[in-house]
Amino acid sequence: MNRKVGTLTLQQFGCEVTLADTGKEAVEMVDEQLHFDLTCMDMNMPVMNGIEAAEAIRDLDHPNATTRILTMTGMAFEEDKQRCLESGMDDVVTKPFDINDLRGRVHALKNPDSEEVALSS
Repeated sequence: MNRKVGTLTLQQFGCEVTLADTGKEAVEMVDEQLHFDLTCMDMNMPVMNGIEAAEAIRDLDHPNATTRILTMTGMAFEEDKQRCLESGMDDVVTKPFDINDLRGRVHALKNPDSEEVALSS
């Protein structure tokens, strides 16, 4: 259900969404695809979790290795957010998310001229 809501929300923002079923599949897609503007992921994915996937993406020898990563998670503790950032993610949105907050974060992450991305609290 969360995946469907996230997909529909991103599509409402004008995003073209490509889905992976597992964290490992997400890493493979990022390594194979020509270009992604933004990678969104959940922390709790099968086969490879969000932190493992983010670290693997950052280790790729591919232009997508530097693509901004936004994670959506129900893990709201500050230490969880810090682990996400340390793994190479650029921002963390906690669920349930506010649609206007998510819109602003997606826009900021997709915009290379953006100087800052706020962390959710």
